[in-house]
Amino acid sequence: MDEPPSTGAAGRDIPTLVTGLLAGAVVLMGAVASAKGWIPTGDDAFLSLRTRHLFSTDPILLNNASSAGPSAGSQYNHPGAFPLTLLAPVTLLGGPGSLALATAIVNAAWLSLIAFMVRRIAGPTAQLAALFGLAVFVWSLGGTFLVDPWNPTYGILPVAAMVVAAWGTRLGHTRMLAVTVFAASVAFQTHLSLTVLSAAVAAWALLGAVAAGYRARRDERADDVRGIARALVLAVAVGLVANAQLLVDQFFGTGNLGKIIAGTGFKEATVSVRQIAGVLASKMILPPMWLRGSWDGPVLPGDEPSTGATVLGLIVVAVVTVLAIRSARRRSPEVVTLFGVLAVAFVSASLVATRFPLRIGIPLPYFRWVWPLAAIWAAAVIGSLFSPPVLWRAFAAAGAEARHRTGAIAVAAVTIVVLALAFVPTNVDISPNPAWAQDISRDFSAAAVRETDKRQPVVIDQSIQEAALWVIPALMDQLDAAGIDVRADDAVLIQQTDDAYRATGDEQWHLAVRGGLQIDDAPPGGREIARHDALSASQRAELDRLIEDLSPALAEPGAIRLTTTGRAETDAADLGHLTTGELPVEELLRSVPFRLAFDRGAIEAPGVDQDDLRRALDLGALDGGRSIALYLYQP
Repeated sequence: MDEPPSTGAAGRDIPTLVTGLLAGAVVLMGAVASAKGWIPTGDDAFLSLRTRHLFSTDPILLNNASSAGPSAGSQYNHPGAFPLTLLAPVTLLGGPGSLALATAIVNAAWLSLIAFMVRRIAGPTAQLAALFGLAVFVWSLGGTFLVDPWNPTYGILPVAAMVVAAWGTRLGHTRMLAVTVFAASVAFQTHLSLTVLSAAVAAWALLGAVAAGYRARRDERADDVRGIARALVLAVAVGLVANAQLLVDQFFGTGNLGKIIAGTGFKEATVSVRQIAGVLASKMILPPMWLRGSWDGPVLPGDEPSTGATVLGLIVVAVVTVLAIRSARRRSPEVVTLFGVLAVAFVSASLVATRFPLRIGIPLPYFRWVWPLAAIWAAAVIGSLFSPPVLWRAFAAAGAEARHRTGAIAVAAVTIVVLALAFVPTNVDISPNPAWAQDISRDFSAAAVRETDKRQPVVIDQSIQEAALWVIPALMDQLDAAGIDVRADDAVLIQQTDDAYRATGDEQWHLAVRGGLQIDDAPPGGREIARHDALSASQRAELDRLIEDLSPALAEPGAIRLTTTGRAETDAADLGHLTTGELPVEELLRSVPFRLAFDRGAIEAPGVDQDDLRRALDLGALDGGRSIALYLYQP
């Protein structure tokens, strides 16, 4: 598509150099995170544990458990463990703390692969343009997501690579079919929201390769036929290897894939066409779109743009797309093919949210695939309306000498690196592995390893307290990494780790987490081995005063009630128990669900001072959710 020089005055391949700088910046971020003591908690800790048991005598074959399972009538996991296999070489050597580095290395590899595929398709100038776009996208993500393997975001860059590889395949670069299959396999197995999208894009690329083979055979181009045949064989081989764990589990294990296909319906995931339209409009054209600042506000019921803004946004998207395609037909016809791949991706990913062809549905917060697709769409629009060859010829016609062009590329390279290094997260609270959970888990894990080293095996009891949901997985991961025989007797923990961690009932030692008002309720004979108090002495005194002041009014019948927003929510019945007065005020003000419902306007208490109530809920939720103690006991 373009023919400008790819090297500078000194003969260096500047696009390749910049690719290395961008990838290096991402790896550096992961190395710094691991060196500073980053540890996985919550779902990340389960992922960490799984990466270390992929090659054991009893290997783990699946990804983390899906939250859709319990509501869909069947317990199932995200499809496969191959995405974790990519992390395993680092985590097997470095343990849980190296997971950030492993994730960064994998993401850097995806970025590099995308850049070089664009070069193969469109040339070195297009590679540099793609690098600039990738750097903006990396900047928009921030370090929070680039070093974190949480399922909904770990699949973002594989989706981007899959689309680019499918684009190349449809243009006749049939060897990219194997890359398409590889990236699609990673995305497919990472999260349920990416299953239909990955399968559809891979099938579209395969159809393109088969059609190219048919044309080559019809035209009696024997060399092309052989080349395409080899590409198809390689793609099949890659697909079998990448999906081997998934297939072994399906035919000889739990049959997880069959359970997903047979899911009866995830009721909480019912998504309307209007909501899907709102997501697409908000992430494609309505600021901040997929840029930095959009990650901490996934489109939820009540947060989506108005109907008018959604319709107007989609009209703008349609008009801009049509103009871009018309322009691309004259200037860069190859880009029209990219719009075709994007159309397949957008339609297939949107369909799965409506529970077709899978019946599970996907909740709106997991529409993370919109970000990479929207970014590629924006790049395709810009590339169509302002194609690199046109810009380059205009620049050259202005009399720019080679050294000036090289200088311009160098300036672009520096800009890319600056963008790539701008990793300050927009909001640490949105991290799937928040700093506060890591701080607690680090101390509790050290205490657990120290106290259970000679008391094995040990069972970790389940708890639904907020901090415990982060800390308990970290305890299992850290104890397992330390070589301690750790087990679970809770169905959710067993599904998240593997049946090999199921308790037998003969274990003598247990670890239990207590929090909130029950923080001092030690199990019989239990001994406290770690504690975290989320409030300072002055904050605790302030909370006690606020509870005393608010209790008389909040204890009155009807003092707390559901709003119109609350009654419209799918879990309105569950919220109702917060308004009946059955919970003591002291417990209610320490309830994290009550605080969240109040914040989103689902519950109101008009008869009390709103500033005092909000402050009490802030402190109470902090105390109830994050003040915890760890006990060691013998049942």
